[in-house]
Amino acid sequence: MGDFGDPRSPITISGMADGDQLPVLDGESTRSMGIALVESENVVIENLVFQNYTDEGLLILEGSDFVVRGNHFLDNGRQSYDPDLGGEGFGVAVDGAQEVLIEGNEVHGNGPNQERWEQYILGMGIDTYGNSDVVIRDNHVSGTIGGGILVEDSENVLVENNDIHDNELDANGDYWDGGIWVDGGQNITLRGNTITDNHGPGLNLSDEDVQYPEASKGYVVEDNLVTGNLFGVFVWNFGGCPAPEDAIRFGENQIEGNDDLDMWCEPQW
Repeated sequence: MGDFGDPRSPITISGMADGDQLPVLDGESTRSMGIALVESENVVIENLVFQNYTDEGLLILEGSDFVVRGNHFLDNGRQSYDPDLGGEGFGVAVDGAQEVLIEGNEVHGNGPNQERWEQYILGMGIDTYGNSDVVIRDNHVSGTIGGGILVEDSENVLVENNDIHDNELDANGDYWDGGIWVDGGQNITLRGNTITDNHGPGLNLSDEDVQYPEASKGYVVEDNLVTGNLFGVFVWNFGGCPAPEDAIRFGENQIEGNDDLDMWCEPQW
């Protein structure tokens, strides 16, 4: 059973800072996750440090009306014990929820350990799947063994003004991940993000399950800076290059100075 706050008075779990120091929840590399919210509503998680959890710092599974704000997610997901995660590991994982705000978090050093990386496993700093009405804004995501932010099979999502840098997207030569990765879903806007110095694609825009034109469409990419990555933008599985405009619409972006390619498109991958 979940926790249910009132929309006018949500359940709030908030750390009280001591100077610059926030309260720390430490998994000590033995506990699976710091906080799990399952089928909950109207919950705020703010101003806490989640570190050294084996699977993820924070898990949200179904429910609605969540705020995740001003937290630090550090070195989580090194050795996931959850078979559903496939050993990946995350800073934050949100699955099957509605009305979610993820804002102003520091997300660093999450993802699987060296042994799992060598087995072609990558994790994610902020992992979101099967959600609707989500805003992911003003987060700093770096040092992930895997991608920065994943938006998968979701609807009505805004990913805005995030700083995504120095993430390791190389699973031994296979670059399916991205600094920001959108895979499936509809009405997803990437706006004003700074995506730099990632070892792999800065932006990965895909239709892994070949759902276009019924789904996997309505991606809008505008006002982003994508530079210094191994690849700038990787587009795949939309059946043509460039992808159809109702699937992906590019506005004004600065996509330049990436090491191998600024734009990489594969009609079928």
